[in-house]
Amino acid sequence: MYSCKNFNCSNSGFDGWMSSKKQNCELCGHEMISDHEIHLKELEIERQQRNSYYKAVIEEKLGRELRENESIDTWKDIFFR
Repeated sequence: MYSCKNFNCSNSGFDGWMSSKKQNCELCGHEMISDHEIHLKELEIERQQRNSYYKAVIEEKLGRELRENESIDTWKDIFFR
């Protein structure tokens, strides 16, 4: 299944074989994209969001630990004690 890369376009659902050369949307001229490519992009966005969340949690934990215990030498001390 292929859809227009322009998400404002109503041309979605081209079901068929597409040659290796990318085809353009008949309605707006944007490139067509496969459902598989869309799924991969969605997974990448989810991964980036998860990484941002974990980074924020770790930074918050590090900050709290450093405020509570000023004798910590490095961030490794927090995780390996």
